[in-house]
Amino acid sequence: MLQKELSDVGTLPPEEGIYRLQNVQQVYSKAESMIASANTSLLIDIDPIPLRQLEPSIDAAVERGLKPLVHVHSDSMNRKINGCEVINSCKLDWPGEWLVVHADGREYLIAVITPDERRVLQAVWSRNAFIAPLVFHGTLDKAILYSVMIMFGKGLSRDEIQTEMRRLWTEFAQNDPGSQTLRELFDTLRFL
Repeated sequence: MLQKELSDVGTLPPEEGIYRLQNVQQVYSKAESMIASANTSLLIDIDPIPLRQLEPSIDAAVERGLKPLVHVHSDSMNRKINGCEVINSCKLDWPGEWLVVHADGREYLIAVITPDERRVLQAVWSRNAFIAPLVFHGTLDKAILYSVMIMFGKGLSRDEIQTEMRRLWTEFAQNDPGSQTLRELFDTLRFL
C-alpha cells in the first residue's frame, strides 16, 4: 500500500480531455504510440488501409508479449496476423477507412480517414476514465458479435458458439484495466 502511494507522488493525473486529431500523420502517430505503450491489452478495429500502416507496430506489440484482438474489415474475410486474435468481417459500405485503437482499456483513438490517406474525416483521442472503458466494451462486443454471426453462418452448434464467446470474453475483457479503473472511480465518488 505504502509503495503504491509513494509511486504516485509527483505524478500528474491522467489527461482526461477528448482531443481532435487534425491530420492523418497525427492519427497514425498517436495510434503507433498507443500500441507501443500498451502493457496489458490491445484491441483494434481496423480497415485495410490503416492496417497496412500499423501492422509493424502491431507486430512489435506481439513481440513484447501482448496478444492483441484485431477486428479486421476486409473483402477477403481471411486476414491473419501472427500472434493476434483476428476476427474478420466484411468491409462495410461506409465512407472512409476506419480505425479504432484501445490500449489497456484506458485510452482510445477513433478515426476515419480518406482512402487516399490525405485527410481526416473525423478523429478523436482520449484517456477519459469514464468513457474509455465504455468505448472498449462497445468495440469488444461488436467484434464478438461479428464472430458469433460468422459462426452461425458456418453452421456451428449453440454449444460451440457459447464456448467461443466465453473464451473471447474471458481472454479479452474479464478484468480489463479500464473497467477496474472505472470501478475504482465509482468507489471514490460521494453521492449526496
